Amino acid sequence: MSSKSKYDSFIEELTSLEKSIYKFIQKNAELVEFNKALQKKINQLDKENETLKLKVKESEKEQSGNNLETDNYNNLNKMSAVDKQVLSGEINTLVDKINYHLRSVT
Repeated sequence: MSSKSKYDSFIEELTSLEKSIYKFIQKNAELVEFNKALQKKINQLDKENETLKLKVKESEKEQSGNNLETDNYNNLNKMSAVDKQVLSGEINTLVDKINYHLRSVT
């Protein structure tokens, strides 16, 4: 009888190990699926990140263009009164020339 009890305990231990292995296999399958889902999310976020980087670059280009206009305006404000008068005189001369040509054509 003692040999049968050893056999029974061996079978019980074997059954217990099979259950543990089955649980590990299930957990592994769940983790594999979870990792796949995470990888898809990472890929999606990478694509979104690239799109956002492109948008940032475009915005920076637009901003640098706006800064150039602002810099030109600021430079005009920094001009001395004499320089402004000279520039105004040159502009008036050009306007007069344009008006003269327009009057002579009509």
